[in-house]
Amino acid sequence: MPENAEFVSATLTTNRNCTVEITNATTGYCLINPKVHMTSGYCYHPPQPTVRVNNTEVCSFTKEDDTATGAVGVLTYDLFHMQSRVCSERVAIMFSVPYDYNFYKNWLGVGVFEVARACDKQLYQHMYQDKDFRQFARSEANGSGLEYKATYVDLRATMSNVGKSIIKPPFRCVFAKRFSRPERTRFKGILKNQSKMAESAETVVANLTSKRNVTIEISNLTNNYCLINPRVFLESGDTYNPPQPTVRPLKTEVCTFSKTCAKATGSVGVMTYDLFERSRNDHVETLALMFAVPWDYNIYKNWFAVGIFNKGKACDGALYKEMYYEKNQQGFIREEANGSGLNYVGNYLDIKATMSPMGRAIMKVEVWDKLFTSTQQAL
Repeated sequence: MPENAEFVSATLTTNRNCTVEITNATTGYCLINPKVHMTSGYCYHPPQPTVRVNNTEVCSFTKEDDTATGAVGVLTYDLFHMQSRVCSERVAIMFSVPYDYNFYKNWLGVGVFEVARACDKQLYQHMYQDKDFRQFARSEANGSGLEYKATYVDLRATMSNVGKSIIKPPFRCVFAKRFSRPERTRFKGILKNQSKMAESAETVVANLTSKRNVTIEISNLTNNYCLINPRVFLESGDTYNPPQPTVRPLKTEVCTFSKTCAKATGSVGVMTYDLFERSRNDHVETLALMFAVPWDYNIYKNWFAVGIFNKGKACDGALYKEMYYEKNQQGFIREEANGSGLNYVGNYLDIKATMSPMGRAIMKVEVWDKLFTSTQQAL
């Protein structure tokens, strides 16, 4: 990814925000299933659905517009062991950037908890207030390093003490079980190809002027599937940056949808790609992404959905309504957007996604081969 925390932080316009740069320096773990709980503020740039080995990703959280609030909350990732394919623990990052520095200061906490530990208000309060430091470490942010040593990984982090704060936590594996050769080759390929990506979602959204838009970043992390034949149906808004005609294996592409100029509309619709499988020289399934960034946040909120349907599924109003309204979620999964991860397990592929709750929303989608088991998706 070309952007670092400094670049992303510079694009934020509020005077209270927190940009988190996560480096996975382990040899055998992938960070998956991000969850976000905000005590105050919003998720601005959503966490990447996964943080792969030797990779760095950035997300950001900001205060609410026109309110005297800070950016305060907790972010978690599950530690997925690549060889055993088991999630045994959950990494947590607590951050507090208050609005009023006359009474409060910046605080940072990092820890490792059982995988069943919920990312919620209780976890935030535990890491912000409790003095039982068996599962985490906490300190006032002043630029100095914070370290927590767990059973299998070490967490090291720093945080600035200003209103536009930056956290940098690298994760290092203590008991380094290396990948088998095919796994090493696969992840090197992912890193090499993603480094060639011209623009990320953060770069694109920084140049948009409308107040309601969604930028979708699609990463094809499969070996044998190519995303082809994009189709778009918009309930409201327009296509700003069109989808790439193909998203090839180990490539990332970005597209943008925006509100219609001079109208009180949002950016709402559905996009599909056919999943072309090389060995069959044909596609048998269709990937669908539903997004809703409304104009009026007094009544509506951001929603998103991902799914896989049979070949021939039309990208139209019926598909949008099915993915937005249908309570019996068959072939897809839907959630309110708050920065937390969404996971759909298909017959051949896994789909992972996150989306921010802002008017200038970012949606990050990753398409994976069947690496993550259905058991782990549910955790």
